[in-house]
Amino acid sequence: MQLSKKTTLMLLGALALLILIGVSYLNKSIFLEQILVCSFIIGLTGLVHLLGDIKKMEQDNERAAGKS
Repeated sequence: MQLSKKTTLMLLGALALLILIGVSYLNKSIFLEQILVCSFIIGLTGLVHLLGDIKKMEQDNERAAGKS
């Protein structure tokens, strides 16, 4: 299964967020709470977008199967 460009970018973004959270935690950053809230919001929006794309692909496949 090939990963699309959008999925690859989303995975790289999630990895960057995890690294940022890890570095902030290790340095006992005072902005850790804000970073966690922002990463949670960004992660949820990315997940919803990815799930919407998956649902759209399933609907397209059902339409194609119905025409055959």
